[in-house]
Amino acid sequence: MVRFMGIPKRQIVSNIERNERLGLFDQPTQPVNPNLVAELKDDYVYLRHNIFYKLGTYMAHGVVRIAGDCFSGIAHLRVVGKQNLKNINSAIITCNHIHDLDCTYIAHSVRHKRIFYTVSENNNKKGIAGFFLRQGGILPLGGSLTNTKNLSRAISELLDKGSFVVFYPEAELWWNYKKPRPLKRGAYYYATKNNVPILPMFITFAPRKKPRRDGLPKYNLTMHILPPIYPDPKKSKAENAEILRYTNFALWRDKYEEVYGQKLEYTTQNEEVKQELKKYLDYKI
Repeated sequence: MVRFMGIPKRQIVSNIERNERLGLFDQPTQPVNPNLVAELKDDYVYLRHNIFYKLGTYMAHGVVRIAGDCFSGIAHLRVVGKQNLKNINSAIITCNHIHDLDCTYIAHSVRHKRIFYTVSENNNKKGIAGFFLRQGGILPLGGSLTNTKNLSRAISELLDKGSFVVFYPEAELWWNYKKPRPLKRGAYYYATKNNVPILPMFITFAPRKKPRRDGLPKYNLTMHILPPIYPDPKKSKAENAEILRYTNFALWRDKYEEVYGQKLEYTTQNEEVKQELKKYLDYKI
């Protein structure tokens, strides 16, 4: 989702490298303009049921798909693994968060479903931009306990109706960052709570011959739709959430190592974070 103030991409890359060294994998690397963000109040309505809202949402989702086709063309996006979408009625999609517009890449890759996107509170914009984002299917995270309960009910309703709900479990956008990062628990909790699969998607990069104007690499992208991960009815919700989370990371890890031909490693010096990363890196499916 588009939500950041413009700063040079080289500064963003430097911020990402610094955060990786410090083990701050869930921290932002680009500033947010607070003047554009609307407060997430207790009376925020996640889903409306009147005919005008439904019509507006239907049209907005169509626009997102068209935008997805356009931006995916610009990114030379290739989609692989579409066979993993077969026979899935509803699901939680997880994807690495590497671009302001990666939500449109998801829309391009999964064309047959209505998709809703959980986003940071910073994406609850003011004005016409916020109106369009809300019509396009954003579900802002954060706010009060009331908001959290309302969001949970909205996610359950959408999944019951056969929609897909997107989570970015790495939390923050890291522009063009290739490695998978530690995953937050929320997506896996909701998948377990609603007894739906996790559908992991992972974006990888292949350098083009010509770099960007600022000298940084320019990439062609591939969207990998990986096999769905199902909750185990014999296990508790807590156990399922952890298994789904670590299995999701393992699938991303394996795809990273397959595509780039190298072992997944980090520059992190923080010992506590290194131990957490080791659990992810050593996890066996």
